[in-house]
Parts: sequence; C-alpha cells; structure tokens
Amino acid sequence: MLYLKCKKCNIEFFSWIRADERIFRTLDLRGDYHTCPNGHKHRYDQKDYYYKALTGTKLITHGRSAQEQPPFPSPDMQTSRWMEKQIEELRRQLDRTVQDNALLTERLEKVETYNITIGSLLERLQTLEKRLDKDATTEIHEKE
Repeated sequence: MLYLKCKKCNIEFFSWIRADERIFRTLDLRGDYHTCPNGHKHRYDQKDYYYKALTGTKLITHGRSAQEQPPFPSPDMQTSRWMEKQIEELRRQLDRTVQDNALLTERLEKVETYNITIGSLLERLQTLEKRLDKDATTEIHEKE
C-alpha cells in the first residue's frame, strides 16, 4: 500500500494507490494531488510516496533499500472525519452539476425555440419569394 505524509500537518494517510513493493518501484507518480484526513490538499511526486506493508512498520521509500522507521499515527485515526469531508465535497459537486445541467437544459430549450422560430420565418420568406417571383413573372407577361 502506498502512503503519504501531509506536507502541512505531517499526518500519515493512505494514498488510495494499491501496489505491492515490486509494482511501486516501477510506477511513475508525479504531480498527483491528494487530500489528507485534515483536509489539506497538496501535490505529491514519486519521492513523497512510500510503500508500507500491512503487517509492520517496515517502510520502503522509493529508490532506497528497506529500512526500519518509527511508526506513524494510524491512518484510520481521522478516517471518518476525512470521509465526511469527502462526502460533503462530492455533494457540493453534485449540486453544482445539477444546477449546471438545469441551466444547460434551459438554454437548449431556448435554442430549440429559436430554431423553430427561424424555421418558420424561413418558410414564410420562401413563400414570399415565390409570390414575388410569380408577381414579377405575371407583370412581365402583362407588359408583353
């Protein structure tokens, strides 16, 4: 499992990237944004990730050999608070999407109304052109 440490509050958290040690060494991770359980969002590169086995405190950092490091606070400490924030953010995004969808639907209805209006105006214009052509042809024949 790949973990990160928040650049602001220094809390360890799971990056939601699942990989074993072998895959971790071959991954190309750069410029990804992650949000810690406290809500701090930062950009992380390859050097910031570290592999942590589920069974101990042995950490393997990218490009280094395995080494023993002090244990960090459990990533589950504030998981529920972090999940609540994530759910709240997703609800806000959903609300914005629904509002945007309503606006787009309204605009589409207006465009369809305009298209119908333009279509009927074009038909009337063609009818008038035919009448004018007919009247012009009739005048030419009358003059002759």
